[in-house]
Amino acid sequence: METILIDKIIIYQFGKVGSCSLYKTFIQYGINTIHTHVYDEKIFNEGNNLIINITRNLFDRNISSFFQNYYDKPNKNFLFYYDTENKYSDNIFYYNPIINDLINNYDDIVDDFDFNKIFLFFKNQNIKMINLKYKDWYNDFNKYLNINIFDNKFNISEKYNYYHSNNNHIIILRYEDINDWENIFNIFLKKFIFKKKCINITSDKIYIDYLINNKIQFDKYVNFNNESLILLSDNLTSNKSIYQLYNIFKKKYKYSNNEIEIIKNINYMIYFYSEYEINEFIFKYSH
Repeated sequence: METILIDKIIIYQFGKVGSCSLYKTFIQYGINTIHTHVYDEKIFNEGNNLIINITRNLFDRNISSFFQNYYDKPNKNFLFYYDTENKYSDNIFYYNPIINDLINNYDDIVDDFDFNKIFLFFKNQNIKMINLKYKDWYNDFNKYLNINIFDNKFNISEKYNYYHSNNNHIIILRYEDINDWENIFNIFLKKFIFKKKCINITSDKIYIDYLINNKIQFDKYVNFNNESLILLSDNLTSNKSIYQLYNIFKKKYKYSNNEIEIIKNINYMIYFYSEYEINEFIFKYSH
């Protein structure tokens, strides 16, 4: 089997799909790794790259993102923002001071807590976000990387698809299969050798600690034929102060028929998920 030398890994996806865990995982091995939610032509066209993309069903993903934004940026007084192309900007998120106060001052479950205000605000912003940002996300992905993921069915049994376009090798995973990622990578990555980046004593502490703790000498390359990838966890909602409220929201929120119709008919929802899986997502938030 031919071994392919990779200059850098690019983890490229929309947020709240487990990408921070992958980024933390690869930098522990010293691999030159970039984590981004937006396409940058210079980065993607330079060198030989492994692009890792993760998708996630929007029923779960958008609720997670909603609470992430309020947890990370609770004091930003931003409303919906459109850039010059009338598309949603990744740098600005939807915000409402009343909702911010409700979420960030929530300490315990109380009978009179007003979920309805949060439900209504989320529903309105969710529909806007889906139409502006997520309906065409993989159409843009295809255009930028000069591929068409929809040409072949998603491999449900292998739980990933692989593509090669110009200087980019591309693997697409589903968040829902995160428990299988270690096994997937420990098979898939054997075809590659990865360049390590230069060590920075300050910013690369995770990698330096990994070398010291495992008594590993620094080398210029990483070869997963010689060692197994161990997946680390990062940016978990369960470790945040909003976790209790987030869980209650997921149990109480019911998607509207409008939201359901929009989400279930998005091309990549149909592509990545079976009809049975989509119906399970719908059932989860409608009963």
